[in-house]
Amino acid sequence: FPVTIAARIGDDVRAGTALGYFTSPQMADARRQYVEASSEIELAREALRRDQELFDEGIIPEVRLRVTRAKLVNVEAGFKARQAELKASGLTFQESKTYDSGFGTGVIKSPISGVVLEAHTVVGQRVEAGTQLFKIADVSSLMIEVSTSADKAKQIHVGDEVVIAQKNAQGKVIGVGKSVDASQSAKVRVLVSQPGNMHVGDLVSMAIHTKNTAMKDGWLVPSRSLTTIKGKSVLFAASAKGVALIPVEVLSGDEDMSLVQGPISQGAKVAITGIASLKALSQKDE
Repeated sequence: FPVTIAARIGDDVRAGTALGYFTSPQMADARRQYVEASSEIELAREALRRDQELFDEGIIPEVRLRVTRAKLVNVEAGFKARQAELKASGLTFQESKTYDSGFGTGVIKSPISGVVLEAHTVVGQRVEAGTQLFKIADVSSLMIEVSTSADKAKQIHVGDEVVIAQKNAQGKVIGVGKSVDASQSAKVRVLVSQPGNMHVGDLVSMAIHTKNTAMKDGWLVPSRSLTTIKGKSVLFAASAKGVALIPVEVLSGDEDMSLVQGPISQGAKVAITGIASLKALSQKDE
């Protein structure tokens, strides 16, 4: 049962900061076992010191000394197992004087420095073992996991630049999966260098500027400038004779921007409005 919640959503916390104080009959039993294990270690160490002195004086045989030493090893192993169990639970015994009288009270501390994104408990609420109580994230560095086809993943390399136009963010590819999941998608990991207005948990689309030499003529264009004619992607660009239809291959993109490959000139002006009318005119004489 939570008795005090020390951290709330949006709070900045450091590693070791108390997030909340909890009381539980199981915590009292765990503390009892911890204290007993600690006492057993002291007794086992004292027994080993005594037997070592007796052995040095030739009073006891070596086999008894070995048995005493083995007992100490076993007791220490049990104590370390108890410590590991408590550490895995995220709870430690409360050392604050405010709760000295609560033998069954423990404190849950933040394992990392970051920001509290979620707090799933209230004072007095009963929670079961394994229940998620807090979600903490280190927002100083954001990473994105991208799902893409296996074919596209082969064209992506570590170091490729990434643009998330809708969030005014940028990043770089830091990892490319070599296998696919159940949906036959490969995973690409991106480290965000310029977060823009991104937030933890955002679902975004992005354009990856691959360094593949076979795609060195790629251009980033507004997605609304693209249309299809006879199943092929095209766009319309200003030319000396008016407007020219340019066939392109769409490499990647989202609802805002798309990366395309095609015979586009540097500084070319592409149409982003009236696309339907230009498409109709281009097919008028067919």
